[in-house]
Amino acid sequence: MEQFKICEKQTKTKAYSKEALQQAMKRDKKDGPKYEMKEWIDDQLDRIKEAIETSERKLENYGSKKSKKRFDKDQYEQLQEQVERHNWHVDKLNYTWRRLNKELISVSQVKEIQEGG
Repeated sequence: MEQFKICEKQTKTKAYSKEALQQAMKRDKKDGPKYEMKEWIDDQLDRIKEAIETSERKLENYGSKKSKKRFDKDQYEQLQEQVERHNWHVDKLNYTWRRLNKELISVSQVKEIQEGG
C-alpha cells in the first residue's frame, strides 16, 4: 500500500511544481560526472556564442564604415571564417550534449573532448 501511495504521488506531481523541479535537480546531482560534463558543455557554448557575437559586430562595423580606404579584405574574410568555425563548434557541442543526454556516448568520451580542447 505504501508503494502505491508513493507511485500515485509521483504521477500526480505537476511537471513544473516546486517539488517536481527539486526532484529533477536531485536526479541531476546523482548523475555526478554526467552533470558536470553537461555544465562544461553549456559553459563552452556560452563562451563560443559570445565570441560569435563579437566577431559579427566587427563584421557589421566593416560594412558601415564611411572610409573604404581602411577596408582590409583579408581581415574581413578571416572574421567570416572565424564565425563559420565557431558555428561549426556550436553544432558539434550541441550534438555531443544530446548524445550524452540520451546516453549514446559515455562521460569518458566527453572528457577526451574536454582534454583536447
